[in-house]
Amino acid sequence: MKIKYTKDHLVAIGYTQLENHNAIHHLLRILNNQNELLEAVNKKLRADLSGIKQKIYHTVKRKRKN
Repeated sequence: MKIKYTKDHLVAIGYTQLENHNAIHHLLRILNNQNELLEAVNKKLRADLSGIKQKIYHTVKRKRKN
């Protein structure tokens, strides 16, 4: 079964694809912006945590039962 498209159908399909392309581009820009914000927060958090000295806890060894 072969479907024949008119010029109007093809134009409508083209505009729908263009709208989808623009929507995807907009979402990618939002994701890129969120990634940049997360990287900035991670860098600040790393800098804050590097200034804090970590307390070392020694592990207690269990006694062996015979």
